[in-house]
This record gives sequence, structure tokens and C-alpha cells, in this order.
Amino acid sequence: MNIGMYNEMNSPDNDALLCPRCGYNYLHHERIIVYNRNQDEEETEIITIAESAVTNKVPSADAKNPSLRRHGLTITFTCEGCSDNLSEDFELHIAQHKGNTYIGWGEFKPKTTPEPEDDYELF
Repeated sequence: MNIGMYNEMNSPDNDALLCPRCGYNYLHHERIIVYNRNQDEEETEIITIAESAVTNKVPSADAKNPSLRRHGLTITFTCEGCSDNLSEDFELHIAQHKGNTYIGWGEFKPKTTPEPEDDYELF
């Protein structure tokens, strides 16, 4: 993977990240969450970066950290190719476990249309 300057990334053979839903390569970072946790600590420091940075400490069991025991990272994306038609953005997770680093897409759900209510009749 070539992480070069901006002008190098515009070449057709770059290693751009692709949308896991539609395969398009115009993805936008919307939010970054850093999970700062020493091994098996009971609390995790969560740093959320969106329009500003917010830091909280929560019990590790409630942190939603992609790493079960250590530090983790989540990057939320939108895609120019398909996000307008879907209700949720999607996430890329980075986790570590016993010296290994794992990377993968989180779950995402397609947009659902609410069912009409049957409490009234239309004339």
C-alpha cells in the first residue's frame, strides 16, 4: 500500500479503500473513535473525534471497543456511491490481540421504510 502525497494517491493503481456495500472508492471519514485501554483494565478511555474531540471513561464492558482486551480504533465512513440511500454509515474497526492487529468492517444495515399505521383510514 502506497500512502504517498495527495497527488500520488490520484493515480488509477492506488490502494484506495473501497465501500464494502457498493465497491465505490469515494469514502469520507465522519467520526473517529479511539479506545485507550491497557490490557484487561476495567475502564476504557474513549476519545471521539468528529467536529470536536470528546473524552470519556467508561467501564470496559460497555465501551463497544473492537478489541476485547487492549486498544482499538473505529472510523465511521459515508460513501458517495450509496450512503444517500441508506440509513446508517458504516465503520472500519482496528483491534489488537496478543501482538496481532486485526482490521475489518463492522455491521451495517440497509435503510428500512416504516410500515404504515393501520389506526386510520384514508378517504
